[in-house]
Amino acid sequence: MKGRVAPILLLALMLGCQRPKSDMAVQDRYDTLTPYPGSNQASERIPPDGAVARDAMDDRKPAMTTTAIRDGHRQFDILCSECHGRLGNGQGMIVQRGLTIPPSFHIDRLKNAPDQHFYDVITHGFGAMYSYNDRSSPSERWEIVYYIRALQQAADVAGAPADVRRALIAAGDRAPKTGVPQ
Repeated sequence: MKGRVAPILLLALMLGCQRPKSDMAVQDRYDTLTPYPGSNQASERIPPDGAVARDAMDDRKPAMTTTAIRDGHRQFDILCSECHGRLGNGQGMIVQRGLTIPPSFHIDRLKNAPDQHFYDVITHGFGAMYSYNDRSSPSERWEIVYYIRALQQAADVAGAPADVRRALIAAGDRAPKTGVPQ
């Protein structure tokens, strides 16, 4: 009986070692940048279902409204105030914990920066700040930009005490100790 089991076991092992036809390593496929059959250009290829073109993302600048500023205030308090402070002066909770001092939004460089700069920094990060691209939608990022502009204008209002304006600007003049650019 033992003499018959060994050849059967050997035959089963040999059949089990063959690659099945459904193995992904041996499937028909198209290599990158190779012509698609029946087409001369890669741009004519049909994208898979559910694919979204990179340029189809809606990051166009919406209109600035009071609702957008109010929503931007809410998002700023959630995402930005722990670093930049609730006044945008760079004195958030992380500074009290000894981490890098972020720039104040009340310095001339950031007051004169275009809105797109703030949007790009929120989207891609800058210096010690990491990207908030996955934490906020494009419209929420624009709302935050509008709220930052409202903070900047509020600090410039003629009725604001001069010492408050000086304190906001002075907070932004402190350079971070880590050497990360502002």
